Order: sequence, then structure tokens, then C-alpha cells
Amino acid sequence: EVDVRLLAATNRDLKAMVAEGTFREDLYYRLNVVNLVLPPLRERPEDIPPLLNHFLQHTAAENNKQIDGITGDAVKVLMAHTWPGNVRELRNCVERMVVFARGATLTLNDVPANIRQAVSDQFQAPAEEAAAELAASENHLDIKANERALILQALAECKGNRSQAAKKLNISRRTLHRKLNQYGITGNN
Repeated sequence: EVDVRLLAATNRDLKAMVAEGTFREDLYYRLNVVNLVLPPLRERPEDIPPLLNHFLQHTAAENNKQIDGITGDAVKVLMAHTWPGNVRELRNCVERMVVFARGATLTLNDVPANIRQAVSDQFQAPAEEAAAELAASENHLDIKANERALILQALAECKGNRSQAAKKLNISRRTLHRKLNQYGITGNN
């Protein structure tokens, strides 16, 4: 007698695939005993610091490197990145940072240049565009446009850090998240 429990993960919508006929319905119901939905890392930046610490400790030990920690600026940039590769991309990034680290503390200079640039580009252009719209607006009574422009400007000034932008705007992080959704603001706007 064999007692087996199968654990499967996917980034696809299996229910929709069953409806389309591209995934077997019987297999779907065999697999769908307990369904856990884990949002992408870009939607839960508050998970990045503990993941960073875990990956830092593990990778430093694995590579026989003495890494004491990471600076706040580096953490802010990593939290602002959209992480299209999710946790796997973060883990690979940390491994790269540890392997090439010159000191015991990881700094902003240890963050890969492509991530620093992506975070910088992410909010710079939309903020400049929004500021120009705001300045060119004849009638500053368009509250929604002004609010959107202020949010983009705060995000640019805070290099995409949503917690800092919320503080700067004197609103809760939850309110900022709701407004970002309301105005369709993503890291790519």
C-alpha cells in the first residue's frame, strides 16, 4: 500500500483552461483539493525584507561569505522592483549580490545595475508626464488628474517605495494601493 499526497504549483488559471478545453477536467478535480493562491511578489513588497534576510543567510553560508546585512537604500530599491520572475528572481538577485559583494554589508552598489535602472525608469517618465499635465492644466479643479499626478510625483520622489510615498502623501498604504488601482498606476506607467 502506498500513501501519496501530490503537491502541484502553477502560474496558470487551471479552471479557465478546463473551460477552454486545454486542461483535463478530471485531473483538475484530482489536483484541486486544497487551493492556495499566492499573489506575485510585486503585490506584496512587505514580504521582501524577510525573504532577503533568509536568502542572504542561506547564500552567504553556501558561499562561505561573511555578510552582516544590507543597507536600507538597497532594500528600498529591491522593494520597488516589480520582480517579474517572482521569488526565484529575488533569490537569484541575492545570490549574485552575495557572490560579488566586496564588503560585509550589501549596499546599493551591490544591487544589479539592471534592477537599479528599472526602478529608476519605472517612475521617472510618468512623473515627468504627470507634472507637465498638471502645469499645463488651465483648470486645476480636475481633482482626479491632480491626485493622480501627485501620486506619481510622490512615487518618483520615493523611487517607487509605496510605503514612503504613502507617508509623503499623508495617506495609509492601503489607501495608496486603492488609488493606484483606481488610476491604473503600475510600475510601468
